[in-house]
Amino acid sequence: METSICDISEELNRQLEDIINTYGSGASSAQESTNKEPEDDDKVESDDTNSEQPVTSDASVAKEASVGKEQKLEKKIIKGLGKEATLLMQSLNKLNTPEEKLEVLFKKYAELLEEHRSEQKQLKVLQKKQTLIMKEKDHLQSEHSRAILARSKLESLCRELQRHNKTLKEKTLQRSREDEEKRKEITTHFQNTLIDIQSQIEQHSDRNNKLCQENSDLAEKLKGILDQYEQREEHLNKIFKHRDLQQQLVDAKLEQANVMLKEAEDCHQREKEYLLTQAAEWKLQSKILKEQDTLMQKQLTLYTEKFEEFQGTMTKSNEVFANFKQEMDRMSKKMKTLEKETTVWRTRFESCNKALLDVIEEKVVQDKEFECFQLKIQRLEKLCRALQDERTVLYKKISEIRGTREEKKEEEEEEEMPVEEESEGEELAGQGQGGESFADMMKHGLTEKDVGILKFVSKHEGFSGILKERYSDFVVHEISKEGTILHLDDLSVPVDSEDPPLDVSEVLTEEQKKQLEDLQHFKNKEGTVSLEVLEDTKEKRTLLHQAVKSLFPGLETKTEEREGRRFIVAYHAAGKKALAAPRKHSWPKSRGNFCHCTLYKENKDTMEAINVLSKFLRIKPNLISYMGTKDKRAITVQRIAVQKITAQRLSHLNTCLMNFKLGNFSYQKHPLKLGELQGNHFTVVIRNISGSNEQVEQAMISLRETGFINYYGMQRFGTTAVPTYQVGRAILQGNWKEVIDLILKPRPGAEKGYLVQCREEWARSQDPEAALRKLPVKRCVEGQLLRGLSSYGKNNIIAAFGIIPRNNRLMYIHSYQSYMWNNLVSRRIEEFGLKAVPGDLVLRGATAEPLSKSEVADYSIHDVVMPLPGFDVIYPTHTIGDGYKEMMEADGLDINNMRHKIRDYSLSGAYRKIITRPQEVSWEVISYDDLKIPLVHTDVEKLEGKLPPVYPKEGQYRALRMEFSLPPSCYATMAIREVLKMDTSIKNQTQLNTVWLR
Repeated sequence: METSICDISEELNRQLEDIINTYGSGASSAQESTNKEPEDDDKVESDDTNSEQPVTSDASVAKEASVGKEQKLEKKIIKGLGKEATLLMQSLNKLNTPEEKLEVLFKKYAELLEEHRSEQKQLKVLQKKQTLIMKEKDHLQSEHSRAILARSKLESLCRELQRHNKTLKEKTLQRSREDEEKRKEITTHFQNTLIDIQSQIEQHSDRNNKLCQENSDLAEKLKGILDQYEQREEHLNKIFKHRDLQQQLVDAKLEQANVMLKEAEDCHQREKEYLLTQAAEWKLQSKILKEQDTLMQKQLTLYTEKFEEFQGTMTKSNEVFANFKQEMDRMSKKMKTLEKETTVWRTRFESCNKALLDVIEEKVVQDKEFECFQLKIQRLEKLCRALQDERTVLYKKISEIRGTREEKKEEEEEEEMPVEEESEGEELAGQGQGGESFADMMKHGLTEKDVGILKFVSKHEGFSGILKERYSDFVVHEISKEGTILHLDDLSVPVDSEDPPLDVSEVLTEEQKKQLEDLQHFKNKEGTVSLEVLEDTKEKRTLLHQAVKSLFPGLETKTEEREGRRFIVAYHAAGKKALAAPRKHSWPKSRGNFCHCTLYKENKDTMEAINVLSKFLRIKPNLISYMGTKDKRAITVQRIAVQKITAQRLSHLNTCLMNFKLGNFSYQKHPLKLGELQGNHFTVVIRNISGSNEQVEQAMISLRETGFINYYGMQRFGTTAVPTYQVGRAILQGNWKEVIDLILKPRPGAEKGYLVQCREEWARSQDPEAALRKLPVKRCVEGQLLRGLSSYGKNNIIAAFGIIPRNNRLMYIHSYQSYMWNNLVSRRIEEFGLKAVPGDLVLRGATAEPLSKSEVADYSIHDVVMPLPGFDVIYPTHTIGDGYKEMMEADGLDINNMRHKIRDYSLSGAYRKIITRPQEVSWEVISYDDLKIPLVHTDVEKLEGKLPPVYPKEGQYRALRMEFSLPPSCYATMAIREVLKMDTSIKNQTQLNTVWLR
């Protein structure tokens, strides 16, 4: 930057010097021509007569003819010049010899050069100010981004507060929207001002560059005039021999200038290639300029005017910088006012926090208790590792007792996988990676073609629509084993005389709760905690007994009298084993051991909901049973059973948990088991559909009468660039290093930020402990695998991988089975169509048998099943059976040997129908205008007495609202895919959402 500024200043110095020299020579020649004194004329005539080589007669005639024109030009020049030019002309006219005139010109040039240097210094100062202003701009932008982050956090807290207090919700939303509009107006005004200032600076800089270019052109042209002047000097050298030395001095200076110019050109050769090409053209034009001596004075006047314009633009640029400084001062004042508003908002935020802390005080206490549980779990992990050897011995004994029937039963139970699962884009990072959106990150995800989902059974014309634009657009109700659709319609608690009152948690102080919690986790060295009864009444003592027993399982209480005062003494009744199981001694014998209830959840998957409930109930998650897992991005209603926890305690969670509701309580003697349900009932809204009513009618009739291909849905194979079936294939191959690599290696696409950091650390260091430190949540598959690697070492991968829960490990193998089933079903439909053919398998009782030619007419495609690969299934006898063998051989597996060295990974196989027909199918096309309104009336809204949504007859958008029931292990997204005839993968749906919302 500084070298370029120096080059510009040197070029401007040379141009000003050439202008002054040329202007001085023109003015002196004009003065000499207008001077009519006889002495000067005689001197000129004597000079002409004494010259050995006189000027040609044509030139003298032309010179005499141009005298009149020069006088007119002189008048114009004198009018156009300023005061400095007239003074310079007068001072030059007073001098007689050219040497004196040159000295005056050099002095004048030195003064101008000094002024130019001062202007360059001022320019540097302005540039430094500009850099400071740009830094201040960046600082302001960073402050603005912080303000936006603070606003986003505040909005999230306001959303939580809205659900607890409707009145506070309206006020907070109104204030946040007003502040957001003010901030946007200030931000847009500030950015527009900065853009205008930058555009003005760029315009002035461009104009200055153009003027510099024109001055360089002027310098080159004036250089040609100097060459002419040198030729004239050579003619006059014979007459004026005393001027030879001065002329040689001028030539030496010119040579020095040329040398300096060459050095500068060498330093900046790349930047001045364009100027060098123009210089070559100007050298060619110099010959033409020799013939245009008479026109040079006219050009000189134009150059002087341009020089004055240049000075004018410089003054204007100074004014622009002054205005810019004033504008920046104004913006600083505005930023100060914005900071004051921020402090005001911060005080409001703190007041809201105080109110929120008062509301969730009980939640804070429970979080502290949960942290203590985590510390206890970490200490117990070492004990669990020591017990693993004993567990493996016991497991071997149990596995010897179990037979192949038990394995097949486990496979069927495992097939009762989530009806739908889906990751949410808003919980993922992206928010990182180079500013990419969620749709851009999901472009690396899987499509239906990648997992073998290729065919359709219906012939109607498909149409587009957006699935799960809002989680409330996907509602799932579990169907019990009796065939009834479960609904949350009763929040009341069954009356039980042995239940403690609802306010037991308010009896104990925070200090007493901390002491009892330490005692519960064996942190208290004394072994007991004494609670003084201040109000010595029987009701108060009973309430204290009930509070300790209900809030701290494993503790027993008794009443003691000391020095006239009564104390409630808490102690361990059954030692450390009391925490491992529910308190049997405090549970009434006449009551069932399991409290069954209906769980209503929003935007939470089943396992996450179970973990939250176990945390607030202070029990292990395995004490909560259920019949099937449900979607995350949905509203779901399902039945759960909690062992030896009262309905009163479960009902209390409704007041402290968000997006959860528990109701329809009953006590039973048995828990719930996976697969006991008959299926699930779905209410799905597909927004912004493009099909006509006739297309929708045809599609839904086809779904009701024909059904859909019973493919395994996309959520079976994961959402990242590494599908789960690849991990399952590596497990079956026994390639454990590849298993570790597939799970832990970095991958493109949408993932949580800490997972990305963990994968990068593993790829860089291969250190499990270093990678584990990057994970704040250790319960994910990656965290469990890294914990296993750090415990057992990288040479014992099988044991390290075994730390992952069994269901999660089997998920990878079942994903590979599903991948094969999807591909081979597509191949079977491609080859044989939608009819039963000889060699197809049908179920007869619990066993599958191939069809013969004579039996084909008695069966349809709805009776045909396809096997999941395993050692306890048979395969079709036509070409598809060979397809199983070919696919598995391509993956390095033997279809005849599906028993793995590790028994958990042995696959017994199962059968699955190719075509499934949904039951209780209904639909309607509705219109709506507001994109954010819910279009389904949920159970909680019914309990709260809210009216169902009203749909306008004619709205801006159209949606398809459909209801149907499916048996277990069937995917509703595959039924929706048959209706829309479009890709239902997250990759495609996020792109549809992004395009529509634009």
